[in-house]
Amino acid sequence: MATLLLVALAASLVTIAAPFLLELNALYSWHPLAMSVYMGLSIAGVLSLQRLPSQPAISAGTGTVGTGGSLRVAESASSRRTSLAKHALLQLVAMLSYNIGFCAIYIDREYKNKHHFKNWHARLGLFAYILTMILLPMGVAMQYFPQYSFGSLVAARKWGVLKRVLGNTALLVSVIVMCLGMQMHSVHDRVHVVGRWFAFLGLLGVSCAAFWNVWTALARLVTGEKPEPDSKELGDYTAVLVGVTSI
Repeated sequence: MATLLLVALAASLVTIAAPFLLELNALYSWHPLAMSVYMGLSIAGVLSLQRLPSQPAISAGTGTVGTGGSLRVAESASSRRTSLAKHALLQLVAMLSYNIGFCAIYIDREYKNKHHFKNWHARLGLFAYILTMILLPMGVAMQYFPQYSFGSLVAARKWGVLKRVLGNTALLVSVIVMCLGMQMHSVHDRVHVVGRWFAFLGLLGVSCAAFWNVWTALARLVTGEKPEPDSKELGDYTAVLVGVTSI
């Protein structure tokens, strides 16, 4: 399933970005190219940590298999650490692309004496950019210095809930920003209407699939259902950080 989602995502983003590859000498072209890379890697990073209820998770402190799961079967704490490392690498490269894309459009508009943040595409993009830059050090602290930064693994995990909400918010806003960007005249001039609809529906569909656990959590809150105290997320998180031996 994850592979199909990534293929659909790549096809959608390439449809929008490909025409700009022919104009690399134009500074503006680096904006949609870099932002497409950011979007792809960010969603891939989300998928790298997704779990399905039918797959096993690691129990904290024991190394035994519980009832949770991930998009790939996490048979050991080692595999979970690998997944976290992949997530971190994908997000770091995504942030690099994000900064390139942001700088490209900002400098381009400065050079052309154009005003900044005049439409919702730009305003929401700025909001998502600031929020994402705030989340980056938080993620590094949670991954590599949890006890030093938060006092304990449990405290770090509680902050992790906030990071997950803010991270998904930033990525959701980024998806909206990219969909708005597809309506810009620069995209209209280079991408056929069929291609724009294909990219729009593909990005929207993959995003909804990538955020399925967020929608599930929100639905539980709306219906008043309380999460189980020994959640599989905390079990996986603790097992990985304390270095439980492989099963």
